Amino acid sequence: MNPNSTRCQGIGNNPDYTRSKALGAALAYAGRGVRVFPCRDDKAPRIAGGFQSASTDRSRIHGWWNRWREARIGVPTGERFFVVDVDRLEALGELPEELPPTWTVRTPRDGLHYYFKNAEGITNSPGVLPDGIDVRGIGGYVIAPPSPGYEVADRSPMVEAPGWLLDIIRETDNDPPPRRPRRSEGRRGVSADGEPIPEGQRNRTLFMLALGIKDSGVGRGEILDRLLDANRTLCQPPVEEAEVERIAKSAMRYPVRSGSQSPELVEAVGEMVREWWDHRWKGIGGQSDRDVLRTLLELAKRYGRLNEDGSVDVDGSVRVLSLAASVSYQTVSGGSTRRLSEAGWAEKLPAEREDLAATWRIHPPSRLPNTLAAAGGDAGVFKSSDALPVESPTWRHRGLVGKGAGGVEALLEASGPMARDEIADALGWSNAREVERRYLRRLERNGLAERWEDGRWSLVGDHAGAVGEVKDTRYAVLLRRERFETDPATGEREFHPDVYGRSASEDEREEKDRESHERHREEFRAELIRREIERRRADEDGDTMPATVELLAASRSGRMLLCRGWRRVSTREWASPDTGEVLAVDAAMRELLRSA
Repeated sequence: MNPNSTRCQGIGNNPDYTRSKALGAALAYAGRGVRVFPCRDDKAPRIAGGFQSASTDRSRIHGWWNRWREARIGVPTGERFFVVDVDRLEALGELPEELPPTWTVRTPRDGLHYYFKNAEGITNSPGVLPDGIDVRGIGGYVIAPPSPGYEVADRSPMVEAPGWLLDIIRETDNDPPPRRPRRSEGRRGVSADGEPIPEGQRNRTLFMLALGIKDSGVGRGEILDRLLDANRTLCQPPVEEAEVERIAKSAMRYPVRSGSQSPELVEAVGEMVREWWDHRWKGIGGQSDRDVLRTLLELAKRYGRLNEDGSVDVDGSVRVLSLAASVSYQTVSGGSTRRLSEAGWAEKLPAEREDLAATWRIHPPSRLPNTLAAAGGDAGVFKSSDALPVESPTWRHRGLVGKGAGGVEALLEASGPMARDEIADALGWSNAREVERRYLRRLERNGLAERWEDGRWSLVGDHAGAVGEVKDTRYAVLLRRERFETDPATGEREFHPDVYGRSASEDEREEKDRESHERHREEFRAELIRREIERRRADEDGDTMPATVELLAASRSGRMLLCRGWRRVSTREWASPDTGEVLAVDAAMRELLRSA
């Protein structure tokens, strides 16, 4: 944000905060290279990923403010500038010197935001600043004018912070005075915004919340406690506690990510996402591949590992991918894996151990044989977008919405209002009327999209609520089954077509899929346990355990002991169900195998 820019100066101190004012301001910031994202009235981000998903992409910004017409403007700090946040004006007198004139914003509680050019190593740690003064640097964000309550107080050009201020921020105190907790800390990190979580978004929101809590360094028990708290207070209605436990367990399988991802990884995944948008996903198989790859890219943005050749590795089991992409296990393990590999998009790497989740390698666009990136051609319609859909779910093929209309829904979320011909061109269709009949009208019937007077189509205002309503609507998928019966009188075979189906909502079907997933996973674990028992019995020395087996003690051995009634005392100790004797895990396993 350049305070010297006329575009930047013209958007402050505006009491009439409308959609056009907000959008114009957000685009002005983006035009100066400052990433923006929409926020709620309580400053919480409206989008998944928060400030990390901020963007300068004009189509993305249009989509956000078309959906949330009076959203506050959030800007990440620690990139082009950092902010000294003064909540208590008296604290300014406790500084050793006065702050120099710089671009300054007044906040709703009569505080001040002093903007300084970015400096190396400035995070959200205030060092030894007086109580009442905080810092927003790497890993933080602020609300920018003309958001309601935020007014430009000083239009002086943004300057570099004085050396004495940087020294105070970077200094650490071995015995710092107690600081009053921030408002966000008072919520214990339970929710990003504190608003109710409707049906259709509960599992996804809780899972992303669990990942965020885990990244802060807390243990499994604390994660589960916070998720249960969020489930009781925010989810409408709450999900079963067993389901919350499964969500927490699933989140724990991912490695802790410290801080933000590297710029190199963000750029690499962004290129992949742009190519994902630009690709024409044709047919039923292509729509399934699109959602499977979307799920992999979402994981890669958060937990990817960048390789030297520009590819990105990410871990994810086939069953987790199938649930997230709303396709069957067989589709992911068979058709999608093969097609994505043959097309050069991604490949499933051989597992190092049979009990570990699969590792997927997503290739850079240059590896794709028939893309504009590889051929050096012009960019497609959405080549500039590096953001993935936030609210648009991955619908199943034979549902109320379907994957075809679901792709159009995601397109409208990313781009904002579009004419029918533009949508057809983005999908690679020559018949725009057929796109409207097959997809747009379907979205309209389900209350997800609407047609404007000028002929353009957009998502409805309360899109998240509309998604929840669709997911809660029961429907039946009618399947045709053919059977032949022999007429006892004539001996002739007669053909009898049967039509059958089961009425259930999307949420109910997802729950059934999760139960099936959990059942098959337990069957697979039981098979691993059976193989492990056979290997241990075949060991030449029955009194000792191989070193490789000891490494499995916390996982497979623990499940084996639990199944046989043993009680966990500590991480490496178990109590016998017969004698109560506490044994180390290897000794407990030997005892278990002797009695098996």
